[in-house]
Amino acid sequence: MGGAGVSGMMASGSVVHNASSGAEQAGAAIGTAIGMGMIIGLWFVVLVGALVIGLFLKKSSIIEKGPTGALAQEIQPNP
Repeated sequence: MGGAGVSGMMASGSVVHNASSGAEQAGAAIGTAIGMGMIIGLWFVVLVGALVIGLFLKKSSIIEKGPTGALAQEIQPNP
């Protein structure tokens, strides 16, 4: 997201630089601010959604204590 933001700012800077009037520059700046706000908002919504789904799917009743399976047999072989 950071790379996309930097890329978007570079592209919008190019548009503002090539604009012929102050109104075009102001419009490009406003459009850039709205676009970046939408990108950040979308990122935040997806972030919160992933967090909520992760919290619902987490199984707090399963607690692993020590090694299991083949790893436990390597540490403590049967006599």
